[in-house]
Amino acid sequence: FVWSHFEKTALKDVRRQLAQYGQTDHDLATWLDNITSDHGPLVDLYELAKEHYFHPRMGGSLSIKYVLPAVWFESEKIRNHPWFSQYVREKDGRLLEPYEALDPLPFGDDAIEDEGEAVREGTGAIRTYQEMMYGLRKSDAAFRNTYKQLLLNYCKLDTAAMVMIWMHWTAGR
Repeated sequence: FVWSHFEKTALKDVRRQLAQYGQTDHDLATWLDNITSDHGPLVDLYELAKEHYFHPRMGGSLSIKYVLPAVWFESEKIRNHPWFSQYVREKDGRLLEPYEALDPLPFGDDAIEDEGEAVREGTGAIRTYQEMMYGLRKSDAAFRNTYKQLLLNYCKLDTAAMVMIWMHWTAGR
């Protein structure tokens, strides 16, 4: 599953870079060639949503950040699935959507919850990665490990989001 052509484009870039830099992992190169071919196994859920899915909670947006909450609040079965139970959280008696449930970025020596600072979307992920790699605390191993884990949690949810959406769409089959 992918959400938009970006992932396929990125994988093709990885394949191109392998060749450019003389990397010779034949199995990886073959896998990349197969998965990104025009008849490869990638399923673009964005295209399916564009053609076949509408929910008022999406507010007219096809972003996965809007489609997932529509599915999340619609499907108790998805929320109760053991794969996704870690994203079930409430705040002030209100069920949060999964991206809201991700842990906030820590500040200073203590983790401080700040609603505005978390890895919950692509720009935040890029900024977090940049801070981890090039920021003032880039040499602080604990800091880097914390930020790495937050990025991994975000990427994990992005992948899980596609699975949740697919499961919701195919639940009646």
